[in-house]
Amino acid sequence: MSQLFENMKAARLKRKFTQEEMAAKLSVTEQAVSDWESGESQPDIDMLIRIADTLDSDITTLIYGLPDPEVRKKEKTHLIIAVGILLILSISLYFLTPLAAKMKLYFIPEPTVLMQICLLPLFWLVLGWTIMQGMGVLGVVKRVKSKFSKTIYIACLSIVLIYAVLMLPYTIETINCFIQSLKYQQNPALFPDGFHYSYNIPLFLQKIELKLITFCYNRSVIFIIPSIFFWLSKPTKQKS
Repeated sequence: MSQLFENMKAARLKRKFTQEEMAAKLSVTEQAVSDWESGESQPDIDMLIRIADTLDSDITTLIYGLPDPEVRKKEKTHLIIAVGILLILSISLYFLTPLAAKMKLYFIPEPTVLMQICLLPLFWLVLGWTIMQGMGVLGVVKRVKSKFSKTIYIACLSIVLIYAVLMLPYTIETINCFIQSLKYQQNPALFPDGFHYSYNIPLFLQKIELKLITFCYNRSVIFIIPSIFFWLSKPTKQKS
């Protein structure tokens, strides 16, 4: 609340109230208003509500100040982009889910696997961030500023990047397996010994990937957690 006194004074001047008039409206002394605006003291929460009502403002604006128009425009643009990506992912899931289920009946599980390890985690990541961004634009939530924010931000980013890097070889091999499987379905003569496919991934990496898949399979909703904390802890640029 270090900027409260500045924001309070700016709001009072905007309403063209003198300190004396402000004090009269709040039933306090002029010295009390002066102390608040100089930072000598701070009003309690009940008085802060009364001040906000008197100045036709709100507590959030008094504490944090009016948001920078350019920043708000940028945040809204980010929200629109996120909603667009989320819409594309939602439509993709709507059409691909029944198709993947049908292919699984024909012993082609790769589309289902790819959805579980790639598409669904991405969907939940974008959904979590979009929800937080929307509430941020509406002023419902604020990014958390603490000494741990940067650490949490880096940790969330690292979790997602490590998952993506570890799963990339498996994803590539699964796509290749899927392509070969389709070729076999269309023309079995191309595979005189029958269809079989070996993943060209180091054994130690396969073990790690399989543990990740086992944990995340049908639990992709957990990816909403790092996206929420990622948004909350994102460092904000300070005004110069």
